Amino acid sequence: MATKTISIEVDVYELLKELKVSPSESFSEVIRRTVPKRARTVREIRALYDAGELKSGILTDEDVAKIEEARESGAPARDAWAE
Repeated sequence: MATKTISIEVDVYELLKELKVSPSESFSEVIRRTVPKRARTVREIRALYDAGELKSGILTDEDVAKIEEARESGAPARDAWAE
């Protein structure tokens, strides 16, 4: 697997070190386990929620369908602040 070298401040290093569940766990594994996954679609958000990876909020299948229908229609998003 390819790797990248990054620089982090000492306090962040100590935080990551404290989050390790075993001495053999790599920092990549710690980050992968603790940093929330980013979802790109409403369906992905729902899948994360169903998998227990999101702790609050829920979208119903109907909500997902409405949002995806609006996205696919190409209509601009409603801006509540513009009203």
